[in-house]
Order: sequence, then C-alpha cells, then structure tokens
Amino acid sequence: MKILLTGDDSKRKARLRLFMNGMGLDVTEIDAGARPVEAPASQDPHLIVAGVGSGEEANVDVCGSLLDKNIKGPVFTLAVVPEGISIANLQDIFPVDDFLLEPFVEEELAARVQTGMKILSLEAALKEAKGKVRSMSLTDPLTGCYSQSYLLDHLPHEVKRAIRYGRSLSVVSGAIDHLEAICGIWGGGIGDRVLTVVGAVLQESVRRHIDWVARDEQDGFAIVLPETDREGALCLVQRLCKQINEQRWSEDDADIRVTAGFGVAELDVPDNGDPERSAEQLLDSAKKSLKKAQREGMNQLSAGTIGDANKPVGPSNVRAAVK
Repeated sequence: MKILLTGDDSKRKARLRLFMNGMGLDVTEIDAGARPVEAPASQDPHLIVAGVGSGEEANVDVCGSLLDKNIKGPVFTLAVVPEGISIANLQDIFPVDDFLLEPFVEEELAARVQTGMKILSLEAALKEAKGKVRSMSLTDPLTGCYSQSYLLDHLPHEVKRAIRYGRSLSVVSGAIDHLEAICGIWGGGIGDRVLTVVGAVLQESVRRHIDWVARDEQDGFAIVLPETDREGALCLVQRLCKQINEQRWSEDDADIRVTAGFGVAELDVPDNGDPERSAEQLLDSAKKSLKKAQREGMNQLSAGTIGDANKPVGPSNVRAAVK
C-alpha cells in the first residue's frame, strides 16, 4: 500500500514522515509547491496524509491533482490540521475522509492511519471479489467459454453491428450427441471431461478476437461468427465435426468416441430490423436447425437463415447444402 505525504510546513511533514517510517510504512513525499504533481501511477490503494497549515489552498490543489490524474485505485485521505482552520471549509474543496486536529498524540495518529489502511484493504478486497463475480458471470467455469448470460447480452451487439455495416453474421448451435446417455453409462465425470475438451476444440478452431464461443444450456454451445456467411459457417462446422470425432476418452479400459450435431443460421433481416429481436430469432433459428440435425442421427448438421432451415445434411455434403 502506498503512503503519500504532502504539506506546506516542512517541520510538520518531517514529524509526520518520521513517525510513519517508525510504523514501518513506506512513505513518498509530495512537494506542495511542485507543478505538475507527479506521483507513482498505480492501481494500488493509496493513503494520503496531508499536513494542512497556513498554505492549505496550495496543498489542497496538490491533493486534487493527485486524485484527478495519477491515482486510479482506492484512496483514503487523512488531513492533519492545526486549530483555527475550518474543517467544513476544508471539506468543501478537499475530499477529506478523516482529519486530526493538532496538537495530537502519536497514538491517535497511528490509530487514524491504521484505520485508513484497514478501510483501503477492505475496499480492495471488495473490488477483487466483485471482479471475480463479474468474471464468473462472463465465463462458464467448466469449459472456459463465455457464459449463456454473456451470449444473450452480447449477441444483440453483434447483430446491430452487422445491420449497421451490412456485414454477414452467422450463429452455430452445437450439442454433444447423446451426452445424457454417456453420463448414464460412464458417470458425470466423463461428461464434464467431454464438455471441457469440446469447448477447447471450439475455441481453438475459431478466429481469435473475432469469433467467440459461449456455453448454451446444459450440453450445448453457441458459436458467434461475425462477417461470416452460411457457407463459411458450414465449412467451419465440417472441420469441427471431424475434430470432435477424432477425440478419444478412456474409461474403465474402454475407448469412448463422441460426435456432435450442429445447426447453422445466418442473419437475414432488413436494415431497420430490431437488434434485440433479430438476435433472439437468429439464435432460435440455429437451435431449430440443430434439432433437425439431431433428428437425422448422430454427427449431422443443418443450415438456414432466420425463419428458414434446409434439410439436415452430413458433414461430407456441406457444399451441396449451400448451392
């Protein structure tokens, strides 16, 4: 944690610095007369101890500059002020979290500094916890793919971009064939392993920073392919079917092979289409195509646009499906 010390009275600053160094704190002194103010830029928590005296206006200016430009992490400000300075006026121009009137005893200063550090530690822990919660809401913990909530939140943005710039957009809905039966025979552990490996295969097969993969429902995935038409999506799915089929899992001396079904849908809406509604229809169309593929058997795929799906075809007949 960084401790920044500023003030307009050299004796007061020296006393504060000496005392805080005695507490084992690493103190960086900021000159109130320096322009522009330079402090270590960091996301770490900062405790600012300001010895405010007769030149408090300049000192306040320094602290304001620190807060506005340099410090990005949590900040706690403790002002040490002599009697006769209006705390109310000070707080109007300087964001003071706590203040200590002089003359003070060192034990009281130590308590105020430790309280500020504790508050900063709690704020940092809360920020980290919020970041973890956010990360968990964005990604699926099992596969590392984006979560279903991310899919529903961000697919409309992809649709809006495609409509605005007149670009292609396809969505692929995929699911492991008979995953429930596999789990029933070999246990849920093998099912989790299959989903994890398949999720990795999907993520490694798409274009980095352009396409993205999300977990959708219990045994399914959705692949969002910006600037990709139906034929391009089908070519990708053909490769995915082969890669998934080549995976092997051993369980109780038995070799297990899995296949997957896929449904493809391409965005086809007028320029004034509603992105939210169009995204919902696009994903629904991909899922309907997937169900048609699954009715045809294992290792199948089907393709169409919103409100339309062609007859399911096997991976070897991808080209014929789009002619």
